[in-house]
Order: sequence, then structure tokens, then C-alpha cells
Amino acid sequence: MNRLSRWIRGDWQITKWLSFKSPLNLLSKYKILDNLRRSLTQIAIVVAIVYCNIVGILEAKKIWWSVTTLLGIALLPFLLEIMNACIFRKEGEEKQKTFAPKISGMKGSLLRAILTLRLLTL
Repeated sequence: MNRLSRWIRGDWQITKWLSFKSPLNLLSKYKILDNLRRSLTQIAIVVAIVYCNIVGILEAKKIWWSVTTLLGIALLPFLLEIMNACIFRKEGEEKQKTFAPKISGMKGSLLRAILTLRLLTL
């Protein structure tokens, strides 16, 4: 989390490179904007869920569809990763050896999805 926080802070510090006088090409500027968008996604989902709940309480509307959609958006990367692991599984493929213990594959995807849901509800 500390590394992610540093990266996001760095992405926000280089927003001055998005100006017209910047020597960066259009693709590099797009990558900066995409990083900024991704850094705001989780916050926007939490704000939208809180807003939906407030509107649901005040106006007595059913909000389950919008909250389910927002949670689906948060979990979409993990669902795609699991589908990719199921569809393109290669028999006899060896795992990459690393020095640090890590959880990968379908189990890692499921655990990251659970962690994301838990962090959204804190």
C-alpha cells in the first residue's frame, strides 16, 4: 500500500506535464491521464455507493441494482483475471520461481477480489 500511495502521489505530481508546451507525445499524456483516472476509481465507487444509499433512504427507492453494478465495476478486473486463467490454462506450465512467497493464479485473484470488497466497506 505504501508503494501504491507513492506511485499515485507521483502520478498527481506530474500533471504539469499534461500542458500543451510539454515535450511528451500524445500517448505519454494519455498514460498519465489513465493513471490519474485509475487512482480515482475506488474513491468514486465508494462515493457513488454512499450517494445511492442516501438517495435510496431519502426517496424510498430500491438501489440494489445500482449498488450491484458499482460493486461489479470494482470486481471486474478480478473476474476477467479468473476467466482468463480458466480459458487460457496451459497444461504442464511451470510457475515462475521467486524468492518472496506470493499467492498467484485463481486463488490469488479471488483473495484480491475479497480484499478489494473488504477495503471498499471499511
